[in-house]
Amino acid sequence: MASLPKLYRIQELESAITGLNQLEQQTKRDPSWVALKKSQKELKSAIENVENNLAETKSKAHKLELDLKNFQMHHQDEETKLYSGNVSSPRELEQIQLKMLEYQNAARKVEDELLVVLEVDEKQTVELETIKQQLEQCTQELKAVEKGLRQKLLEISMERDDYQAELETLTTQVPQEWLEKYRKVADTHKGIGIAKVKKNSCGACHITLSEALMSDIKRGEDQLLYCENCGRILYY
Repeated sequence: MASLPKLYRIQELESAITGLNQLEQQTKRDPSWVALKKSQKELKSAIENVENNLAETKSKAHKLELDLKNFQMHHQDEETKLYSGNVSSPRELEQIQLKMLEYQNAARKVEDELLVVLEVDEKQTVELETIKQQLEQCTQELKAVEKGLRQKLLEISMERDDYQAELETLTTQVPQEWLEKYRKVADTHKGIGIAKVKKNSCGACHITLSEALMSDIKRGEDQLLYCENCGRILYY
C-alpha cells in the first residue's frame, strides 16, 4: 500500500481519536449526572440541617419534660404538707396554697411550651423522612445514570484503543519525513493536513486546482503535492 493512502488514514484515525476524546469529556460532564450529583449533595446537606434541628428540638423537649416533672414534684410536696395535718396557722396554710398555685401555673406553662416543641419535633421528623426518601430515589437514579455512563465510556475506550493500535501500526509504515510535513501542515489547519481531490478541487478549501497540478496528481505517483491555495497535502 502506497504511503499517501496510509497518511490519509492516519489523519482519519487521529480525527476519530480526537472526536472520541471530546465525546469522553462530554460524557463525563453529562448534564443529568451533574444535576443528580448536585441534588444528592443538596439533599445530604438538608438532612444534616434537619437532623441538627431535630436534635436541638429533642434536647429542648427533654429539658421541658424535666422542668415539668420538677414542678409537679414540688406541687405534690406542697400538697402533702397541706394534708399532713401539721399546718399550724392560717398564714402557713396560705403560703402552702400560694406555692401550690405557683407550681401549678408553672407546670401549665411548661406543658404549653412542651406541646409546641413536640409539634415541631413531629414536623421535623416527617420532614427528615421525606428528604431521606428523596435522597434514596436520587441515589438510585444516579446509580442508573452512572452505570450507563460507565458503559458508554468503556465503549469509547475500546473504540479508541482499536484506532490507536491501527494508528501506531500505520505511523511505522509512512516515511518519518512525510509524517513531520503532514503534522506541520495539520497544526496550522486545525488538524487537517491532507485533503482528497474532488472534481479537480481541493477537498478542504474547495479551490479548483491548476491543470499542471492536476496532471501531476493524476500520474498516480506516491509523492507529496500541495494545494496551491491552502497548502494542504493532496490525495487523489
